[in-house]
Amino acid sequence: MAREVKNTVGNNEPFPYVPDVDDNRDDPDPFVVWITCASHAEIAAQDESQLMQSMRAKGDKGAMRALKSLTGRRDKLLAARVTKVQGYATTGLDGVRRVPEDGEALVEALDAGSANEAEAVKSDIEAAILDASKASEGLLGNFSKSQPSS
Repeated sequence: MAREVKNTVGNNEPFPYVPDVDDNRDDPDPFVVWITCASHAEIAAQDESQLMQSMRAKGDKGAMRALKSLTGRRDKLLAARVTKVQGYATTGLDGVRRVPEDGEALVEALDAGSANEAEAVKSDIEAAILDASKASEGLLGNFSKSQPSS
């Protein structure tokens, strides 16, 4: 009999995640994103990107060039794996107010605003996607039960 691998995330239904940015989790009406788990290829790409970032921190010029080609990977992951955004709005440096409804719009809204806010939000959501993607079915069930309902 051939090996059959069970998909531990079921049909990969989106589940809510409350980003741990500033005091968002203490807010009575926090902003919430619905995320799905990443594939192995997406996780590997993010691991490679993190390696390049660590090499850049050490001053490796070759790594800095390589990192330039990897900078969009996190944005692509968020665009693909954030299916819904609720309760988040930002006014960009261009003065335009944005109310994103999905991952692609969230990335665009963050890129138009403060670099500190963009880095904090993107990093936190990326970590949540990657952590959930590596979690067991039981842990995922517990994780999604602790989050607010849609």
